[in-house]
Amino acid sequence: MVSHLILTAFLLGSIPFSYSQLPKTGPVFQQLLKAANPDSSAVPDSAKVPPPQPAGSQKNETTEPQGPKGVLNPEQLQAIQTIATTISQNYVDPLEAQKIMYEAMKGMARKLDPYSTFLSPDEVDKFMKLMHGEYFGIGICHTLKEIGKPLHILYAFPGSPAQIAGIQPNDEVLKVDGVNAEQMNGDEIHQKIVGAPNTTVTLTILRTNNVNLQKQIEITVARANIEEPTLFAKMLNKDVGYIYLSSFQKSSPEDFDKALHWLLGKGMKSLVFDLRFNPGGNLDSALGISVLLLRKGDTIISVKDRQGNEQSYTDPFNSEHTDLRTVLLINGHSASASEVVAVALKDNNRATVIGSDNSFGKGVVQSMSVFQEGILKGSAIKITTERYYSPLGYSVEKDPKTGRRGVAPHILVKVDPKKEAEIAEALSYELSGKRPPKRVRDEVLEKALEVLRQPLARPF
Repeated sequence: MVSHLILTAFLLGSIPFSYSQLPKTGPVFQQLLKAANPDSSAVPDSAKVPPPQPAGSQKNETTEPQGPKGVLNPEQLQAIQTIATTISQNYVDPLEAQKIMYEAMKGMARKLDPYSTFLSPDEVDKFMKLMHGEYFGIGICHTLKEIGKPLHILYAFPGSPAQIAGIQPNDEVLKVDGVNAEQMNGDEIHQKIVGAPNTTVTLTILRTNNVNLQKQIEITVARANIEEPTLFAKMLNKDVGYIYLSSFQKSSPEDFDKALHWLLGKGMKSLVFDLRFNPGGNLDSALGISVLLLRKGDTIISVKDRQGNEQSYTDPFNSEHTDLRTVLLINGHSASASEVVAVALKDNNRATVIGSDNSFGKGVVQSMSVFQEGILKGSAIKITTERYYSPLGYSVEKDPKTGRRGVAPHILVKVDPKKEAEIAEALSYELSGKRPPKRVRDEVLEKALEVLRQPLARPF
């Protein structure tokens, strides 16, 4: 028996909205789903992960699977058992059978895509404690982890344990406590870095200096409670407001709405909304922010499962901000929930998108199921169950054949990667309410101001 959808990318808890256009309770996703299909339940069947099916009881004389496609037959299951037994009996060091099983499960999930993973009971417990703030981090902002590559650090939060220990922008994490980080996916490396309070983690870092000389160093960092703001707002001049969002949290739509009202009170006539270096987060919050800027009836996204069942989500509300002229900033580190907002605003002609590159290219939805019985009790699997599509019907997911990925900006402004790292660090200081240590020219932001000085050429 499986407990389905303990966590789904769209179902991560309710958001305490304070503005009148949206319901006071319940996740935006569920409200949009209800508006799109009033007779449906809160969770579509297409989003549920089917429980594992037992293999057929009849003897199979061939190596072809019998029954549902993808379900292993007894001969295939026996082959896996043979390998496990060979490892258990002959490997140079003794191994527990349970460890062999869990590692096999991890291997199966890891080969699906960069986002699918298997969690042991201990890892599930750690994950749940993370959700309740019982585990602690080191205070770094990094790009989305890609299997086969090191973890690229954008910056350490000002005053964080990572900054105090000497972590620098553009450092690359090769190992975590001696374990190769390159072969880990995002969930796995996150599980390694975070931990209980008053403990430490040792990172093996590859650092490249200004003349491209590289060296490996080990840095031990103490874990601590990291409370870093994710949004700040300011006026760029007497007419243009600016909001930077570093990640999508449950409170982000309410925080964004408050920032909009504060800027309007300062005389804002147009907005620069900055999602650069934002790796995503709570997609429910991405829907909530999109609703604030879109018009009633605008499509936000659609999702499609393996059977081809498609569900579109449209804005059922008219927000007071739908006529606010907006420029959206993205780069190659804008991912997932950021891309939901970007495609919604771009395809509905609600923003001019300016960036140094296409966005990252994560256009899939994961669901996590926790096993409640049997030998797998307490463990979980998180797998990709749906793809999402833009209002115009294209996917932002990376295409390995064509190399196409992400959301393409209307206006491309090329920026040197080292300069982008300096911009990211400066933004982290502003998030913390501090003055950046040095002034950094931001050519993408300059282009946004240039666009907003021009007459409106098309109906954004």
